[in-house]
Amino acid sequence: FTLGGIAEGVSIIALGALTFLTRGSGATFWLTLAAFLAISALHLVYWVLTHPVNNFWLKDMKMNRPGNRFFGLSPAPRSGAPEPEWTQLRDQWERSHLIRAVLGVVGLLLLTISLVT
Repeated sequence: FTLGGIAEGVSIIALGALTFLTRGSGATFWLTLAAFLAISALHLVYWVLTHPVNNFWLKDMKMNRPGNRFFGLSPAPRSGAPEPEWTQLRDQWERSHLIRAVLGVVGLLLLTISLVT
């Protein structure tokens, strides 16, 4: 997933370019812009909710160079902060995936609808 996740960044760039190219196209532009915002929010949810939990669970694992670079993007934990309970982390991880799934479906539907307008 450290290498395959590049597709999310590429999708944001592609949707940004498509949004730029459809400006002035009325409903197509607004639907494409909404799809871009939904997919951008999907990516933001990963970094704010999912990535910190993944980073916590993988903190003691030995990883290859791409994995170390990817998981090194998280801020260092506060020293002296109590370790969160695993059930809280699990719930945050599950909720973040639900939110991401909904945003992904919304983005795809908006983009699909923009093609037929």
